[in-house]
Amino acid sequence: MWLTPFGVFMLVLVPAGYGLFGTSWPSGLFYLTATALGLAAYRSELRLYHDRAPNPWSGLAVLGTLLFVLGAWFFAASVWPVSAEIWQEYEKLQMGLIRMDGVYYAAKLPELIFQQSLIFVLVCRFNAMGHRGWRLIRSFAILFALIHCPLIIMKGLAGLPYVLAAAGSALVFPPLITQFRWGIVYSFCAHWGSYAVAGLILRYLAF
Repeated sequence: MWLTPFGVFMLVLVPAGYGLFGTSWPSGLFYLTATALGLAAYRSELRLYHDRAPNPWSGLAVLGTLLFVLGAWFFAASVWPVSAEIWQEYEKLQMGLIRMDGVYYAAKLPELIFQQSLIFVLVCRFNAMGHRGWRLIRSFAILFALIHCPLIIMKGLAGLPYVLAAAGSALVFPPLITQFRWGIVYSFCAHWGSYAVAGLILRYLAF
């Protein structure tokens, strides 16, 4: 069920002119709707946090991440502008990482919320099965990497970094979610910030 929205996005919305290089807000609305439906279907997983008051530090984490992302956006736009040729190459691959602008984040931010919802459910399921510590990290790394493997079919070798990053994220997302109060917020911030860092790296390499 969780994989269906990714397929709809790549096979329906992107060809129709929506997505990271098109009219992005419908894609953002699509992912927010998918998030709501997914969490409704797996609402029992939310019990992990039902007895925990929100951590005020989590709000500061979101604010700090937002400031970092905005700073990275303006820095990249002013120091490492993207040429028309490079833009076209990334548009063909639908790799919006290099954009780092409002149009990109209108679609990407809701997608990140959807991904973190999926990550949260996976971690909760593994946790309920008794996976702890390195076993949880290993199980999450394998499954989350497999979920990203279709990107290799869609993008060729350009999709491989996404698969490797998905596997590596097991060292970050599950520990944050399970070890910290309202760690899902820290997990989301780490996810969002990593996309900004990756965008800066791509901008530097393409400049």
